[in-house]
Amino acid sequence: MKASAPGQIRGASWLAPIILSANDFDQYADALLMSAKVAAMHSGFIVNVNGTGTDPYDGADSPSMEPGTLVRLGMGDDVKFNSPAQLQQADAFLKHNLRQLAAGLGLPDHLVSGDLSGANYSSLRAGLLPFRQRVEQIQYGVLVPQFLAPVWRAVIEHGILSGQIDAPDFEQNPRAYLSADFLPPKPLQVDPEKDVAATRAELELGLTSRRKAVAERGWALEDLDAELAAEKPLEQKDSKE
Repeated sequence: MKASAPGQIRGASWLAPIILSANDFDQYADALLMSAKVAAMHSGFIVNVNGTGTDPYDGADSPSMEPGTLVRLGMGDDVKFNSPAQLQQADAFLKHNLRQLAAGLGLPDHLVSGDLSGANYSSLRAGLLPFRQRVEQIQYGVLVPQFLAPVWRAVIEHGILSGQIDAPDFEQNPRAYLSADFLPPKPLQVDPEKDVAATRAELELGLTSRRKAVAERGWALEDLDAELAAEKPLEQKDSKE
């Protein structure tokens, strides 16, 4: 739910902007499918020009309309079908509706339709950058404060009260135990080589820190340095051999 005021617990659903449009799109897709099914029913009608007006079905139920059906008609009977005009630009209309739904959800078009036929590096990057900014806002503005942080505090407090966690100075310094850094995984890049080169340039120019660059990749700097330090003796051993 998306809150619209401070302290609001319940808000409008993130799907609210596209509920009606999604329902119309579903109905239109069903109508196109039914139209295709009806168009595939190649049935034939037999007219007895010398008929005497007797029941053409001999008391049986009239046959259903199925592909390959031959329906016998009585004397003077004829069949007229409704021939509605078919939408010539159905494919373009469906794509336009998918783009409308994607815009209402705040998602890139290709994540909704799964169509990458008209995508290139520039268009993918232009669509993914604002999407990733929105994901980051949700992660640190909704998921972390409303779910992850409360769960972390509840687990730590339960462990301390039950004696499973030794925290003699918890009452004097609770923040040291209850605070935590949440590092979501780094999203995949369209061109990882360019992304690494940009990060290296920022580090050389002093525009970012190594800790921040590592955190953006979903790692803690201490864990990364520990792994690198553990691998150095193995590399030196292999080089000597």
